[in-house]
Amino acid sequence: MYSDCISGNCFTGQGTFIWANGDKYEGGFVDGKRTGQGTFIWANGDKYEGDFVDGKLTGQGTLTLTNGKKYEGYFVDGKKTGQGTFIWANGNKYEGDFVDGKITGQGTLTLTNGNKYEGYFVDSKKTGQGTYIWPSGDKYEGDFVDNKKTGQGTLTLTNGDKYEGDFVDGKITGQGTYIWANGDKYEGDFVDNKKTGQGTYIWPSGNKYEGDYVDNKETGQGTFIWANGDKYEGDFVDGKKTGQGTFIWANGDKYEGDFVDDKRTGQGTCIWANGNKYEGDYVDGKLTGQGTFIWANGNKYEGDFVDDKITGQGTFIWANGNKYEGYFVDGKLTGQGTFIDADGSKKTGIWLNNNLIKAR
Repeated sequence: MYSDCISGNCFTGQGTFIWANGDKYEGGFVDGKRTGQGTFIWANGDKYEGDFVDGKLTGQGTLTLTNGKKYEGYFVDGKKTGQGTFIWANGNKYEGDFVDGKITGQGTLTLTNGNKYEGYFVDSKKTGQGTYIWPSGDKYEGDFVDNKKTGQGTLTLTNGDKYEGDFVDGKITGQGTYIWANGDKYEGDFVDNKKTGQGTYIWPSGNKYEGDYVDNKETGQGTFIWANGDKYEGDFVDGKKTGQGTFIWANGDKYEGDFVDDKRTGQGTCIWANGNKYEGDYVDGKLTGQGTFIWANGNKYEGDFVDDKITGQGTFIWANGNKYEGYFVDGKLTGQGTFIDADGSKKTGIWLNNNLIKAR
């Protein structure tokens, strides 16, 4: 087998040329080169029909490959360059610009699974501004780099959620605003699709949090303001008040101290709007342990508390100078104790419900 012109004029005119390797060309020739309209069939079965210039695919044509791929459009020097349509064997389809055989420029990519992209490409990758639509109706509009959402963009979901802001490698990362369908709103930092860093979260109820986030949870320093006017400033862990903090109620009551799992637990000081003050231990939001309670009227108690009640051993001093040292149960003198009047007289013995039942 050898290369030869088997029919027509293969120098200048119309002819058919077969190469020794099995390739075949039928069409126009100028000065011995394929020029004009023609059909080239490779030995493997690939086929091109269209324009030639100086022996190269240049102009408009259709390239059909045996692997099922097909291209219709423009060529320059044998490479897909200009406007064209490329269809993959699996049915995926691209319509748009090509440069040097690669998808580069503006175009539309439609996938058989229903996904669709309209926008810019560089070296066959989605790069630049574009819009990506999923079959579900979810939609992304914004920047792409190397096929991934990277840069500024807007993600609109069919469930009503919407995000506007930064993306990196296909994930919500950087600064942005996410609005949920139920009206919740977050503005701030994201890392890998999670609220991480500084941010502000506002609920439809009017509640508001400003501060640190880690993995979608309030963790670190922050301020939570309730719609009713209550306010907390301090530490959070996994979305709960944990650590040191200050809680101010709308009525003016104020607590400063330790929190665990949203409850006052540990050491703390509470000052009530009416002037009462407590310093000491808390457990699950209640006065429990050792503490000092001073009333606005001048009365003072130092000692044990259980579930917000004076229970255990302690000392109670009245504003009028009276004093009791001993045991209490539910705020009443109960057990062994000594009562000292302001004039110095003493009563020592066993007490029950504020009454001395056995003197000693």
